[in-house]
Amino acid sequence: MTDVSSIGRPARNTYRHGDLRRALLEAGLELARAGGPAAVARASVRAVGMCYLRFAKAGDSGLNPFELLGAALDGLVTAGVLPPERRPGAEFLAWSAVHGLAMLVIDGPLGPAIGPRLLQVGQRLLDMVENGL
Repeated sequence: MTDVSSIGRPARNTYRHGDLRRALLEAGLELARAGGPAAVARASVRAVGMCYLRFAKAGDSGLNPFELLGAALDGLVTAGVLPPERRPGAEFLAWSAVHGLAMLVIDGPLGPAIGPRLLQVGQRLLDMVENGL
């Protein structure tokens, strides 16, 4: 199936929301302060979600944002935060929640309603995702 939204546009080699890798590197300071494997794993998942919500710029990390999320979730399992039996498919749930909020803010009715509270609402959404996983 052809993506008609790309017809007549130059080919992209970046993700449309920006450089998720650069934003993750900048968030690395927060990860370093988190301390301990469980805290770092949790912070990594949250960083991916917040980077997506902030529409950071895409780069040449070699991983797309969905793959970065999968790696972050694998980190939760490795750190003992997420039971291995709950890992399969977790990326679909986390991605859907974060992407859903982002799209409702960008193209839907939540943009004016949330306004400058996006980061606070985003943090609560990430709390919900983390607790639900």
